[in-house]
Amino acid sequence: MGIAIYARKSSESEDRQVQSLDDQINALKSFAAREGIMVTEVIQESRSAKSPYSRPEFEELIRKINSGEIQGVLTWAINRLSRNLIDGGIVAHLLQTGRLQFIKTPERTYKPEDNVLIMSIENGMATSFVQDLSRNVKRGLIGKCERGWYPGAAPIGYKNNFETHEIEPDPKRFPLVQQAWKLLLSNGVNIMEIHREMVRLGLTGIQKATRSKPVGRTTVYRIFANRFYAGEFDFNGKRYSGKHKAMITSAEFSRAQAILSGNPVTRPQKHEFAYAGTMTCGICGCAIVAERKIKLYKTTGRRAEYVYYRCTGAKGCTKVSATEDALFAAVETYYGKFEVDDSFLDWCEESLKRSAAYDNNANATSSDHTRKELSKLESRQKSLTNLRLDGEVGQEEFQNLRTEIESQIKELQSQLELSKRDSDAINDLIMTKINAVAQLSHAREMSINCLKGQLRALGSKHVLTLGKPNFSVDPLIQNMLTFEPRVSSSERSNSEHCFASNSNWLGIVNEVRKLAREQLLQQRNSS
Repeated sequence: MGIAIYARKSSESEDRQVQSLDDQINALKSFAAREGIMVTEVIQESRSAKSPYSRPEFEELIRKINSGEIQGVLTWAINRLSRNLIDGGIVAHLLQTGRLQFIKTPERTYKPEDNVLIMSIENGMATSFVQDLSRNVKRGLIGKCERGWYPGAAPIGYKNNFETHEIEPDPKRFPLVQQAWKLLLSNGVNIMEIHREMVRLGLTGIQKATRSKPVGRTTVYRIFANRFYAGEFDFNGKRYSGKHKAMITSAEFSRAQAILSGNPVTRPQKHEFAYAGTMTCGICGCAIVAERKIKLYKTTGRRAEYVYYRCTGAKGCTKVSATEDALFAAVETYYGKFEVDDSFLDWCEESLKRSAAYDNNANATSSDHTRKELSKLESRQKSLTNLRLDGEVGQEEFQNLRTEIESQIKELQSQLELSKRDSDAINDLIMTKINAVAQLSHAREMSINCLKGQLRALGSKHVLTLGKPNFSVDPLIQNMLTFEPRVSSSERSNSEHCFASNSNWLGIVNEVRKLAREQLLQQRNSS
């Protein structure tokens, strides 16, 4: 008689408490020795049994039973053989027809002459356990989503807090990923350049064991396609608003998708040139290209390398070139004249906040009205729930009214949030451009990718005319950068003093913020 041991362990969560395969096999061999049973075959499997036709070793066991090779089965428990009704029915039929003479577990023996009802009940209980567990797990995951927390592994830049079961910023990676978003939103740096910059800064992918590798290009694409970074996430076909700290706004995420949809995939270049792709010809408007030349000095044997930039000449323009050193000097001279030091940056940031406060005060009446409407809707929502509990409103009517109220509440909340985010986004846009001016005054110290990104952030009117470079500053911040007087760092750092001593300053800042708002609106409309 052929007797087989069948051991199964699933990697699924409901089977984590079941003994391991080795433990099952050793226990069943000892059980067979005590019972005087000669085991002819051991079959083991590491697959879930909750779905039929998904276990190749189980299918092989059934084939051998049908062919008469195996007449008895030893297993740790009946649910090791089946946890679904179809597989359970197959096993019960084989036992009832006598093709399988017995199934033995350490607890009991099942034989053809036994009432099949007992085995069916146990199999049904195992099936019900799996179904109940699946429902409970799904309900728990959805509940976590509704509380605003993503029920999964945190993406790069964040980490899972296993004590609070929340997701929080990763102190090392969060600022690096945020820098990647800024480079993309500067609307001039492509994925290839961003990836190289992230590798240079030391951003790593998901760590495995004790090893971590530089972030891959595919991962960078996934980062920019993930709505999680804008404070939202999708789960089970539904979108939720997350409570985690967002890196960007929803508007910026939409703009990023528009940039990516028109962002061509470029092949990696053998040489990288600092100003290629950032300047045009001042005469014909064609692109400026770079070429690298090596000069050998015969008298000394020294080899020198030079980089030249010139018009492509596609429209017949004269190809007068400029050296890369000359362009670096021109950039540092042009942007250095604005004297954007740390104290001036602090002064601008504080002044922008002050101007934003004026806007907030001006919009206070509108915001108060929105908040009052929101409070009324929330009270109405509570009253509706009480009416439903008292049985005065039917289920269908309750669902329709609740959906309508929730939609109105969400719209008003979005209005309040958008108003606040707009104010922050405007100031961020201005400060990004001012910071770009500060960095470009030390252009030689920057990486090539950052240099390109900052030049593109300040506009597209950088030209090379017959070998003479001419750089520009976004009109958005021209007034702020040329504001006078800036007598001392102490005066610059005191924005309140500037407002008091120069009545035009508040008007200048307000005008800059107005232009920035128009730029944001254009970006949103284009996306």
